[in-house]
Amino acid sequence: MRFLSHILWVCLGLPLLAGPVRAQAVAEPATAGDLVRQGRQELDAGHWAAAGDLFRTAEGLDSNCAAAFAGEGRSLYERQRPAESVAAYVRALAADPGYTNAYAGLGRGHFALKEYPAAAAAFRKYLTLKPDGEWAYEALYDSLARQGLYREGAAALRQAIARNPRQAEYYIQLGWCLKNLNEEKAAVAALEQACTLDPQNAEGWRRLGTLYYEAGDFNRAVAACRRWAERSPMEPEAHFWLGQGLFQLQRYVEALPAYEQTLALVPQHTNAIYGLGASCFRLKQYPEAETAFRKFVALRPGEADGQYWLYEALIQQGQLTKGLEVIRQATVLNPTNAYYMTQLGWCLNQLNRTAEAVPVLQRAVALDPQYPDARLYLGICHYDRDDYQDSVSTLKQCLALQGTNFDALYWLGLSYYELHHYADAAEWLQKAIEIQPKNFGVNLWRGLCLLRAGNYPGATANLEVAHSVKPGDGAARTALFICKVILGQYWPAYEIYPALFFFGGGALLAGYLTVMTVLMRRSLRVRPEATAPGFFFSIWWLALFIEGELAFILILAALTLVGVHETPLTAVILAAVPILYAAVKGFSRQPWGGPFAATLQPVSLRMLGWAALALVVLEVADAGFMQLMTLVTHHPAPAQETVPFIQFAWHTNPVTAFLAVVLVAPVTEEVIFRGLIFGAVEGRLGRWGAIGVSALVFAAAHFQVLYFVPLLICGVALGWLRAKSGSLAPSMLVHCVNNGISLAGIMLFDKAS
Repeated sequence: MRFLSHILWVCLGLPLLAGPVRAQAVAEPATAGDLVRQGRQELDAGHWAAAGDLFRTAEGLDSNCAAAFAGEGRSLYERQRPAESVAAYVRALAADPGYTNAYAGLGRGHFALKEYPAAAAAFRKYLTLKPDGEWAYEALYDSLARQGLYREGAAALRQAIARNPRQAEYYIQLGWCLKNLNEEKAAVAALEQACTLDPQNAEGWRRLGTLYYEAGDFNRAVAACRRWAERSPMEPEAHFWLGQGLFQLQRYVEALPAYEQTLALVPQHTNAIYGLGASCFRLKQYPEAETAFRKFVALRPGEADGQYWLYEALIQQGQLTKGLEVIRQATVLNPTNAYYMTQLGWCLNQLNRTAEAVPVLQRAVALDPQYPDARLYLGICHYDRDDYQDSVSTLKQCLALQGTNFDALYWLGLSYYELHHYADAAEWLQKAIEIQPKNFGVNLWRGLCLLRAGNYPGATANLEVAHSVKPGDGAARTALFICKVILGQYWPAYEIYPALFFFGGGALLAGYLTVMTVLMRRSLRVRPEATAPGFFFSIWWLALFIEGELAFILILAALTLVGVHETPLTAVILAAVPILYAAVKGFSRQPWGGPFAATLQPVSLRMLGWAALALVVLEVADAGFMQLMTLVTHHPAPAQETVPFIQFAWHTNPVTAFLAVVLVAPVTEEVIFRGLIFGAVEGRLGRWGAIGVSALVFAAAHFQVLYFVPLLICGVALGWLRAKSGSLAPSMLVHCVNNGISLAGIMLFDKAS
């Protein structure tokens, strides 16, 4: 019985005992400290809401429990409720102003609310209480940097680095901060240290690469961006900036795959599309460049720069009409851009719409008076419209803005050339040659200017350069050949045109001898039935004289091979011999040869008076023409194209020059023009018809367009003397004296110069 009673007691008593014990445990109240510890455990587990409940319960037990308020602040912060978090931390600090961690949490809350001054103040207070708080220095830097206080931020980062010099992230932040302080060298050093400490940190290489790029150190930028791309192969910006660096180094072939990789990751990356198009353009892959820029324009239709580069790609493919529409759209998008307006004008000019191009380029000049290319293309348009004076003025304005503009110097030289101001043209073209010594066009045109100006050695030097650049160019070869012949350098002339000497020279000589034989036989045989020399008979003598000059030049060239050197004016004398012989022995004996026979008779004083009057008329007409040219062009009238040749011949052999210019050439011309041609026309058109026709042929045969009118007046005066006197002597006398006066003037001017 006692055993059973014990069993019952145990079975029934244990529950009775357990009840009071459990009741006693529940009834025992938890302290605020206990709840704070439990809340911290929940925070460590990431249970933010549960932790917040425990901290609020602790606050209810102890309204001055700073740890509870701080714990609630963190719980709220982690739940993205920064404003409430800040309020909780403020209560924590009210309860305990020395609570260090509350300042840390308060700073984080203010930072999340973008209240950066307050955040910085909280972190400073934290560091005052706990100066070894390494992370707080970085947090302080972030708050200061957001306010633009980079110098103070850099000081905070240096404190963090002093406490942990192996932390690469601090150097990355310091480098970026120093970059914003424009301390590029220090920034680069900090970022290089970051990459040394942590070579796998893509962010370090990113910032270092972009900093190198901004500093213009593209080789290092490429190396850094390559590291960045290797560590972040799926980051499109890494490949893009690698492409940008390679582009700046003109390594366009390598830049292409970098841009293509960017577009593989982000197909709509417009900057990469732009870079791809620019690289293709530099590689002269114009169709590919056009495709890229069309895509760029489709994505960013309002950006004029894309339209401009699409225009450039089209222009390079010769698609001027399409290019015109594109560049016109660029000017619509940006109507104040002088560069786009200039390109529109240039394109119009290339399409031969020069009249439209001029006002467009004038608009470009008005938009930016300091932009030289607008004035350059406007000057070229004036040139294309034959407004050479306006071209000169505009191109000089361009050079005032950019004195080394090669194209402006070149076109200014051409404009002066067209104005026949050869010395000015040669001067400006020489400045262009100093910029591009081997340029074909500028050497060719300067050579032609000097050739016209009579500076044959200088012309030869420039033409030799042009000929070496383009050996097959006919203009350069011909001009150089002429210079060599004039200078008596016949062997070099032969090397330029050997076939001309062998075949051309042979053909000329054979033709000359054949025609001379026929004409001489016809001239020496008296024909009683002929009342006047035939017109074509007269023209054949003129042609023979010209052909003879060319033939004897080639013969003289051949004689240099055996040591005989003569100027080309010797050829004039030799070519005149058969004509003068025929005049004395043949023409004077013909029924129509009265004027020729009378030439050998003394000239009356009356005829000398008429000759003097004619000479005065010639000199006055020549001077008047010079003044008129100066008045119209506002520049001194250019010399006749034969003047430089005569100057050179005079310096080479004055005796030959005097004989040819003052005696032989004028006498021979009078025989042909006032003797043969005048006589051939007089019977049909009368005296004044003969004067007019012989004067026209005389002026035309000199091949000087600019001086056609003075030569025509000269022909009329000499023809009038021939008609008045019935003899060639007065006209020969006036012609010789006139040439003598001209030769004296040329020599005096040459000496004064």
